[in-house]
Amino acid sequence: MLSLVGAGILWLGWDGFNGGDPYAASPDAGAAVLNTNIATAVSLLMWTTMDIIFFKKPSVIGAVQGMITGLVAITPAAGERTRERYFQCADINYSIQVLLLVGEP
Repeated sequence: MLSLVGAGILWLGWDGFNGGDPYAASPDAGAAVLNTNIATAVSLLMWTTMDIIFFKKPSVIGAVQGMITGLVAITPAAGERTRERYFQCADINYSIQVLLLVGEP
């Protein structure tokens, strides 16, 4: 349970980090926060789905790992507004997830 609390605090702090990057309350800051939340939520759900596919059950640690990979993957492109960057981040994130899940014994 405490790992979920810590993950939530990390997610909240990461929103402030990515949203504060433009140094102003601007559309870029709003886009960065929105992109951070969407990418992180999708990554968390994808990792949980892959846990169910590979291990036949979801896990809290898997969900937290998915959340962290989503945060890390979107950070370089959080303020971008082009679809190409989103797809590049999604491809990298999906590759990381597959390699980590398949690589486990």
